[in-house]
Amino acid sequence: MMMIATPRTLLHRCIALCACLLLLPLTEAHAQIELTGNEVRALIESTTEIDGFTTESASSLQALVDASGGGQTYDFTSATFEQTLEGSVELLTSFTDVPGADDAALSDAGVVLAYNFEVDDVDVDSTAWIYQDFDDDGVYQHGLVFRSTVDLDGDGSAQDEIKLTYSPRYQTLALPLTFGTSWTSETTQTIAFAGQTIDNETTLTAEVDGYGTLVTPAGEADCLRIRRVLETSSFGGTTTTVSYEFITETGMSANLSVDATGQVTSASYTTMEGTGTDVEPVDGEVPRDVHLAQNYPNPFNPQTTIRYEVPEATHVRLAVYDMLGREVEVLVDRQQPAGTYRATFAANDLPSGVYLYQLDAGTTAQTRRMLLLK
Repeated sequence: MMMIATPRTLLHRCIALCACLLLLPLTEAHAQIELTGNEVRALIESTTEIDGFTTESASSLQALVDASGGGQTYDFTSATFEQTLEGSVELLTSFTDVPGADDAALSDAGVVLAYNFEVDDVDVDSTAWIYQDFDDDGVYQHGLVFRSTVDLDGDGSAQDEIKLTYSPRYQTLALPLTFGTSWTSETTQTIAFAGQTIDNETTLTAEVDGYGTLVTPAGEADCLRIRRVLETSSFGGTTTTVSYEFITETGMSANLSVDATGQVTSASYTTMEGTGTDVEPVDGEVPRDVHLAQNYPNPFNPQTTIRYEVPEATHVRLAVYDMLGREVEVLVDRQQPAGTYRATFAANDLPSGVYLYQLDAGTTAQTRRMLLLK
């Protein structure tokens, strides 16, 4: 029997969701590699969709708690998951009109991540604007604004808002990130909702304590495991929560939460998709130089393949322009390892003519022409 969530239940659920969104690094990482601030930002810029899955019965995952160190297999497939989050992601660098932009605690952020999503069985529109920075030494959160068409406080209003701010900003990820990386972040979290304000003194202690292979119903990939211990003090008491986060190179991540006795209480995994999903690597030797090949076939109608090579891991951007210099489509905009790649460009809705395609890889830029004949 389907249960109808009360406004109070929805409020708790939405606050928990906001906390999860704040912890999402949206990063990609191979075991024991170093992940820099530029790589994190490049990966976030290319992410467009996010799907979340949770389980109400996570006891079968208990063995994963003690699996620290290297060469581990973190298998989540023994639990049954249901999709509880579906949405889109957009990175904003200009946000003067974004909710919360006039708040002094948020105005110093470098970017805003805008999440539009549906949660569980609640057919409503919800948006979270997360204010953050990408620095050389880490990812920092200034806070977020959450709005939903759910009447969270039960006052009959059509839309409610929750605002979380951090002073000073809250470090959610240390960079460069690799096995053994650790950090501590102390801040005051302020929650504003329905005319009330609650201050929580918060301390996060985190360490990358394991690496190996993450296996979920969505697939498997190399991962790093981060152990997070969060202490929150409010109203004279202190609450300690422990969680484990698993980060992969595919946009898939996972989380485990445990209670004071170390027993797993909940689990989730998330998949993310972004631009350039039609790009595939080509097996072969590592290239010596950046190279952008002529598209094939050329002329084409309506689809063609663009091949390019990068000699080392770098941020790659491959875009198509018309002869007036207007951007037509971005095929790739992400961090990629060294290798040879093929990208597919489909021009179904474009008129015949000459188009330019440009590859930006690190400090190198190369441009070629192609002809569309219909």
